[in-house]
Amino acid sequence: MKRHRLATLTFILATTAAVHPLSAAEQIEQHCLGLLWCTERAGESVSTDGLLWLYTSEERATYSRLAIRPLYSMEEDPTRDLLRRSVLWPLGTYERDGDRVRSHVFPLFWHAQDAGTAFTFTVPFYLKAIDGDSSWHHLFPLFSRHVVGDYYARNFWLGPLLMTTSDTRTDLSRWDFLFPLGHHSEDLSFSQTRFAPLYWAGEDRTNGDSYRYVLPFYGSSESETQRYHFVFPFYGRLDDSSAQVNRFSLLGLPPLKGFTTAPSLSLVEHATTATGTNHRIFPLYRYLVESTDDRTFDVLLLYSHQTTSSAGTDRFFPLYRYEHNGEDQTHEFGLLGYRETSWFRYQDSPSGNQHRLLGLYSYDRSREDSWQFSLLGYQAGSVYVYRSQADLTEDRLVPFHDYVRTGETSSLSLLGISEVSLYRNESGPSLRRHRLFPLYTLALSSLYLPS
Repeated sequence: MKRHRLATLTFILATTAAVHPLSAAEQIEQHCLGLLWCTERAGESVSTDGLLWLYTSEERATYSRLAIRPLYSMEEDPTRDLLRRSVLWPLGTYERDGDRVRSHVFPLFWHAQDAGTAFTFTVPFYLKAIDGDSSWHHLFPLFSRHVVGDYYARNFWLGPLLMTTSDTRTDLSRWDFLFPLGHHSEDLSFSQTRFAPLYWAGEDRTNGDSYRYVLPFYGSSESETQRYHFVFPFYGRLDDSSAQVNRFSLLGLPPLKGFTTAPSLSLVEHATTATGTNHRIFPLYRYLVESTDDRTFDVLLLYSHQTTSSAGTDRFFPLYRYEHNGEDQTHEFGLLGYRETSWFRYQDSPSGNQHRLLGLYSYDRSREDSWQFSLLGYQAGSVYVYRSQADLTEDRLVPFHDYVRTGETSSLSLLGISEVSLYRNESGPSLRRHRLFPLYTLALSSLYLPS
């Protein structure tokens, strides 16, 4: 029994096979030591598998490969510039195929390279990328650099803390501090500096434009058509030849650049525009002369004088106000008050005229023969009222008499007003009635009136 087992084991482990007739035709030789090792030859090609395929090797002309699984593998062909290696796949790999290179050590290192491009990443600190003549280098989070050819370079220190840029094509030199708060750049045609929000400066050498601001206290800018200066809150000046505007201010906000027509919020201002000239010392006076010869003069917000080609206003509040309009042919004059609330008021127009002494009398007459007069009161509430229109007449002296005529109907009241009176007489086409309270009342309808 022991002899039988020994013979079987020897056959499995130590068998060497050579198939000469078949191999001779194809020139293939194969030798195996059971499942532990096998070697195969076919012409100049030799391959070996062993240790239950944990080991593999092959040589074929210039091509060769070797694998010791899972520790190491290699594949190479010098004629194709091919080389592949791996250690503990897929943790570590290297591959070169012509200009193409790939490698990594998972998960710490990654590298890729091809014609004109390259990429390297060392987790988590370093990154390098190349694309043509442009390259990036990063050492997180301390430093980054971007380069294009031999003319452009940008560097970053601690991200946006500090950035520098240079470009020899335009002679550019630039740095940024705590981007975007601090900035300085300069090239062949332009320079700019800022420390936001306090300091701003710049110059354009191509056209001579420049500006400089130390906010909110100082500002200055110049261009071909505009000059602007201010020292807040003392002084401000704006000269704009394109808009034909000159503004000067003292003690307050300066003129607003870009809003040439807007007045400045200051105590003193002098402005000259294409449409006129303006002087102001607030609240003492304001004087405005427009190109149409219209004029405005104000003093202490109390006195105002305005004139145009066809109208004018003169006012000293609350003493008097006078206004005339040549186009409308109107005149208005008031004393001690303002417009309708004046104590004395006179108004004249093509449609009529009015004058009034508040509380004493009121007179209103139109060009259509309609007029009204009242004493001791205001309009219909006065002690005496007389009103005349085309079909209406009213005459009343409170409380003595009240006479009203409307068309063909009329009424007369004595010692009272209207229905509330001692004596009243009413007459009309269809009715006549008179009454003496409390003595008698007489009313006649159209049935009893003589024809």
